[in-house]
Amino acid sequence: MRAVCDSILMLLPNRDIEAEVDIMVVVSPDVPASLYLDETYVQRILMNLLSNALKFTSSGYILLLVECHGSNLVATVKDTGCGIPPSFLPDLFEPFKQAQTRGKQRGTGLGL
Repeated sequence: MRAVCDSILMLLPNRDIEAEVDIMVVVSPDVPASLYLDETYVQRILMNLLSNALKFTSSGYILLLVECHGSNLVATVKDTGCGIPPSFLPDLFEPFKQAQTRGKQRGTGLGL
């Protein structure tokens, strides 16, 4: 899992030089060194989440935290971006829908 996280940091799109966003990745010590999972699929999921966070975070930080809760691997992304309005949460996984956020809308609404 640590190798997947390292590769994501190398593959993330270039951030605006003017943007002051720190990206932090924390893999908890309780995450085994070796896991049986589809590395490519996990990388795509995490890359998607971090790319979305980058789009909507102009300053502050983005944190990817990977840890084990019992037998489950849990990835959490936290950031200081504009966030998702609570009223949009029921439609979060609907194709072609985007929350109305301040600033420029980006993308097609297929991210999550």
